[in-house]
Amino acid sequence: MTARSYGAVPVFALIACASAAVSPLPAAGQTKKPAKKASASAPAPAAAPRVQVTVDSVFDRRTTSDFPGPELSITFRLEGEDAGAVLSARANVSRAVDDTGKNLADASGKRAMQGEGWQQARESDPPTPRVILASPSRKARSLTSVEGVLETYLPTRDPAATVRIDRVMARKDKPLASAALASQRVRIQVLSKAGLEKEKARAEAAKKADAAKKKKKSTKKSDSLGMEVLAEGMADALVGVFERLFSNVGENDLILKVDDPGKRIFSFDLATADGAAIQSYGTTDLEGYRIVRLLEPIPENASLQVRLKTARSFGEVPFSLSNVKLP
Repeated sequence: MTARSYGAVPVFALIACASAAVSPLPAAGQTKKPAKKASASAPAPAAAPRVQVTVDSVFDRRTTSDFPGPELSITFRLEGEDAGAVLSARANVSRAVDDTGKNLADASGKRAMQGEGWQQARESDPPTPRVILASPSRKARSLTSVEGVLETYLPTRDPAATVRIDRVMARKDKPLASAALASQRVRIQVLSKAGLEKEKARAEAAKKADAAKKKKKSTKKSDSLGMEVLAEGMADALVGVFERLFSNVGENDLILKVDDPGKRIFSFDLATADGAAIQSYGTTDLEGYRIVRLLEPIPENASLQVRLKTARSFGEVPFSLSNVKLP
């Protein structure tokens, strides 16, 4: 039975700004040592993004039912000089206290503190990250405090964060040649439907070969048999991956085979020849393959933009909001 109202309403809150770190003074009787000179080759640390966090909307579900369960979600709006350059963002709330004193982001609500992952920017608008918190007290009318950290990804702050592959649709079924990707030990291949069929055929052939070996050596030691069973299981899993790929790939989707042992890739974008973004509706990761979801056919002159994780392209903004009204 529902005890409170449902719905999303706009709420305005105080702007949160990043605070500068202050170095402690030396203790009495101690001599302050001169700072070491920075290496000439070391890159200068990136400044904190000039982004402020405000509350865009609040969805309050206070209910006694188990499904859907009670929860409070807050969607944030990004403002400020660098807001338009934020490609992705996520908010992590460490403290959210309602006016009865209940903390909605305590240890019992782990998923609440981590939010919903990275939120992508849409067209010319900055991302609107959302977090899910525990349900407020039934008597609560507002949140007296919401504190946390906004994580941002701004690839324009570091030229090394974006690797552009021009006319990517003309490079199907062979590794993309890129010195920048090779330096990061990243290998990417665009697969056509025919190329995906070949990958599946190779996986099925490997499965049959493993099954034949198992049959031939079935009289050998049990530990050898165990290794063969493991190999067969891996082959079965790989075939299963391709079956899911075929069932999930849309007519206009981009299929990528990705080898990224260092986990350097953050995301993929597509752009037209003049640099305009081609809108997608998400990316599916599946055991070394990624599907970029698209509503329309990819232009022949489109470029693939590989977004890499670099120290200068990331930034954190602490925020502290007060008097957030509940609907």
